Amino acid sequence: MGNSIFSDKNYDYILYLSIAELFLDGEKVEGVGISPDTYVDYPLKSNSGIDPQLDAAKSKLLELLKK
Repeated sequence: MGNSIFSDKNYDYILYLSIAELFLDGEKVEGVGISPDTYVDYPLKSNSGIDPQLDAAKSKLLELLKK
């Protein structure tokens, strides 16, 4: 991926746009949102070189893989 507003020095990001209604467990998500399973405080300083949300996701994935 090239540089865009969705890239930083360490990670590339993909923007996914929904063009249809999205349902999760039979309930409409569009306009309602989804509560996170794990809350991660994300500081506003995005150029710090760390991504606490990505780190928490990796840790959670490794936990699930150990089961």
